[in-house]
Amino acid sequence: MYAAGVLLVVGGLCVLLGVFTRIAAAGLAVFMVVAALIFHDFWRFTGMEAEAQRIQFLKNISLMGGALLVVFFGPGPYSVRARSRVLERRRERRGRPPGAMHPQHQG
Repeated sequence: MYAAGVLLVVGGLCVLLGVFTRIAAAGLAVFMVVAALIFHDFWRFTGMEAEAQRIQFLKNISLMGGALLVVFFGPGPYSVRARSRVLERRRERRGRPPGAMHPQHQG
């Protein structure tokens, strides 16, 4: 059970930060399908319990769809990694080497 939590946290952080984004999103997609099939087997229940399990099953499948979108399109312009690239380009345009601080911010 701890492995599932670690996978979800590490995969989510990778997607958020834009590091190994497509690999992490693919792992999350696979995890969502496996979790849906193993833990939310609504076809084995009846009544309200079947409905509750069906909702959780469809939630996992929709999250898998979102993860597959990230696999296809990549991290996007608002990821931390993309934002750092924008800042590097701005520094290059100003004639400063990458990683150099503004003279006012040097200590």
